[in-house]
Formats: sequence, C-alpha cells, structure tokens
Amino acid sequence: MTISEVLKFQDKMLASGHESTAVGKYQIIKPTLLGLLRPAGVSLQDKFDQTTQDKLATALLKRRGLEQYQNKKISAEQFADNLSKEWASLPFNTGKS
Repeated sequence: MTISEVLKFQDKMLASGHESTAVGKYQIIKPTLLGLLRPAGVSLQDKFDQTTQDKLATALLKRRGLEQYQNKKISAEQFADNLSKEWASLPFNTGKS
C-alpha cells in the first residue's frame, strides 16, 4: 500500500463510522500522517512499509523534542510528556494519559 492508498483507506474508516484513523506500527492518524510527509522526507507514492513508517516515527520523535532531549535542552520527563501528547498509551509525568 502506498501513502496515498493509506490516506484513502483512512477516509473510508471515517466514512464507515470508525472513531480513529490510526494505522501502522506507530498508530498514526490521518492529520498527523499528512503533517509528517515533508518532515519525514516521504511522498504519497512511497510504500507504507516498515522503512517508511520508521521515517514517519522518527519525524514524530523530532517534532516532540528528540534533538532537544539529546542535546540536554529538555529533561527526560519533559520529552516523555511530549511523547505522551502523541501516543495516548504513554502516561504524562503525572501518571495520567
């Protein structure tokens, strides 16, 4: 499946009543996927395979402060809180998700 086909699939998910459009290894929803194409360096024609999904996840990690964390500009707790805003399964520093 290409990214373009995934986006069409996500449209069908919404049209059929699904509450979420989360897809793939990292459970990326449609608005997030659209916003990651350029930062991840992927195109609509790229296959939605493991390599592409990993590129998308890396772009998400960078968006949420990976480089700032690596450069010690934010704490591990702040980086974890930033990630919890992206993935609901990760708790905030307070323990809530």
